[in-house]
Amino acid sequence: MDPNIVQIADYAYLVPGLDQEDTITLKTIIPSRKATRKYLQTEANDHET
Repeated sequence: MDPNIVQIADYAYLVPGLDQEDTITLKTIIPSRKATRKYLQTEANDHET
């Protein structure tokens, strides 16, 4: 059950869910600074320290 990563307004959220044959049941949504840095880096973020 790996969480999916969803972008909403330039921020990344982890969305764990249950994958079944023909449906995905989403359980919750968790804001993630770590995922935002890892997956949504832009040139502006590259210059920050």
